[in-house]
Amino acid sequence: MVINRCAFVCSAVPASASKPPQPQPQPAPARPVTDEDVADMHDMFPDIEVEVIKSVLEANRGDKDATINNLLQMQS
Repeated sequence: MVINRCAFVCSAVPASASKPPQPQPQPAPARPVTDEDVADMHDMFPDIEVEVIKSVLEANRGDKDATINNLLQMQS
């Protein structure tokens, strides 16, 4: 009987052991949230309170596209 040693050895070593750890992606630097940003968003979402809009903008680090997507999800 012949034992396939490669299958045994290869399966005994986890795939992650052969690769060096990957660096974690760094979040984009925070963009300061201005009153103008909040006012622009409030013009698009007049039914949402200003403080909620400001909080969402800050949570998204000033990213307007992400904020718009979050606010749209909140409305549905």
